Amino acid sequence: MTDKKKEEKKIKAGAIVRNNIFLFRLACKYAPLYVVLTVLEGIAWGINNAIELYYTKILFDMIGRGEPFLAVLNLIIFMAVYNLLLFMFHYWYWKIKKPLIQKDLQYRLHTELFEKARSLDLSCYDDPEFYNDFIWSINESDSRVQKQLDDLGKFINRIVASVLVTGLIVTIHPILAVLILFFTVVRIVFQMWKAKEDYKRAQDFNPLDRKTDYINRMFRLADCAKEIRLTRVSENLLHEHEKAIEEKKALVFKYAPKRYWLSVVTWAMMSLGDGVVILFLLYELLVTGSIALGDFAAGVTAIWRLSWLLRDLMDRLVKSKEHALFVDKMKTFLSYQPKIVGGTRKPGAFESIELRNVHFAYKDDEILKGISLKIERGDKIALVGYNGAGKTTLVKLLMRLYDTTEGEILYNGINIKEYDLDAYRAVIGAVFQDYKIFASTIAENVLADIDDGTRREDVREALLKSAFDEKLATLEKDIDTELTREFYKDGTNLSGGEEQKIAIARVFAKPYELLIMDEPSSALDPISEYKLNHSIMESAADKTVIFISHRLSTTRHADRIYMFESGQVIESGTHDELVANTNGKYYEIWRAQAQYYTES
Repeated sequence: MTDKKKEEKKIKAGAIVRNNIFLFRLACKYAPLYVVLTVLEGIAWGINNAIELYYTKILFDMIGRGEPFLAVLNLIIFMAVYNLLLFMFHYWYWKIKKPLIQKDLQYRLHTELFEKARSLDLSCYDDPEFYNDFIWSINESDSRVQKQLDDLGKFINRIVASVLVTGLIVTIHPILAVLILFFTVVRIVFQMWKAKEDYKRAQDFNPLDRKTDYINRMFRLADCAKEIRLTRVSENLLHEHEKAIEEKKALVFKYAPKRYWLSVVTWAMMSLGDGVVILFLLYELLVTGSIALGDFAAGVTAIWRLSWLLRDLMDRLVKSKEHALFVDKMKTFLSYQPKIVGGTRKPGAFESIELRNVHFAYKDDEILKGISLKIERGDKIALVGYNGAGKTTLVKLLMRLYDTTEGEILYNGINIKEYDLDAYRAVIGAVFQDYKIFASTIAENVLADIDDGTRREDVREALLKSAFDEKLATLEKDIDTELTREFYKDGTNLSGGEEQKIAIARVFAKPYELLIMDEPSSALDPISEYKLNHSIMESAADKTVIFISHRLSTTRHADRIYMFESGQVIESGTHDELVANTNGKYYEIWRAQAQYYTES
């Protein structure tokens, strides 16, 4: 082995130790009682392994010496009481205390992870590798810590038991310990060989497992149900599923023979070792008479017990590698430091927001190219253009969900990077095209907060402004109606347009002075769209509003319209000014859309 390979191996081994220590410290931080009880139980059951063997030895020695029945019965009763007390503790811990501790651990750990997720830059979601680590950390954090603690308890158990059982074997006959050690080492060598093959096999199966898992999700998720039933996309999925299964079968044929013979040889060595040790004990008992009947019984039991203990100990060591792999990903997630950080200034009342030569690029793709514009208090501004023109990206820059790669954005004449991040975002109310409705009440969805009963009139007023009042009148529970059936069997599922109105109501539920409407009427029919736009204009008469829309009927009453194309503003002006330019892009789009309303 080269020095480089030795170094890599050493680094990997060190990482396994460090990562498992990290996981252990995490457990100590969030569930110290869990750690203490796990260690105590491990020690108790480790000692118990030796006690059971010693009990077997004493029992058979008493029988061999012809001890009175009453003496033997007392020993049996003593062990019965001991086992009862031990199992009472065991079941109290596993059935009562441990489930409670685990829930507490889950809550504390997930709370930290959720807070960390909340602080992530939006760009993290654009990085598939980081996003996968993030999802894995959230999904496996508590169960992985629990598994590591369980493995720690069993590891302590196996170490304590192995030492005590080996000590007992030495007292029976020193050569017996040597024989057991020899055959155990041989078995471990074959097990490690087999574990290496199992790892290679798992690596080859991983991409195929991901493919079959994806196909399973497509047939299971409600979001895919319509396409699965109304198209023949299922044929393609089934074809891919068949290909994946065939590839898995090929891998089975590739690895099965070697794994089979390794398993056969491993078990053969186990059987040979057991047979040799038992023959040795029989020889010492029946021929030389150097050991008693109790030594023979305890010795035979010890062989099987120690063999199993060492085998399981190896399994725990292998699992420590799995834990270490997970911890690497979790560390990446927890150690991430947001790149978008705020200053110390507190934003005052909105007066203006200005973009000066703003550029933004994602990797090598430049999305915005030198945008300059200024929005004053009370302005109604519209951003229009085809998909991919950069409109929504510009809005995300305004809210500091991303930062500019060049140029600056000024709020009341001061660079927005100088403001406290949460305080700055709190002055802007935004409704995005990809809004989300959460599994909670209408009131909580509108407030985007806990409904403590103090702002219920604000909720109703906001719903009136978003034109949801007619639908609200039909709901028995009014603003306490639970939405979606994720948590509630009798939850209400709304139409896309109705959900959009609730999302819009959020910007009216708080005293925002700058409102951003990204495609606010995309899910509505023309009549509902007209009513909603009229309501928004009335309700936001004294506020600054930025509209983003493909429908020019939504933006025609704006004070100023900016026409975007390929990340640049190619035209700007009022609706009448832009329509007057019959050679312009705005006029082209307006004419294309107007025909649907003027023909017939």
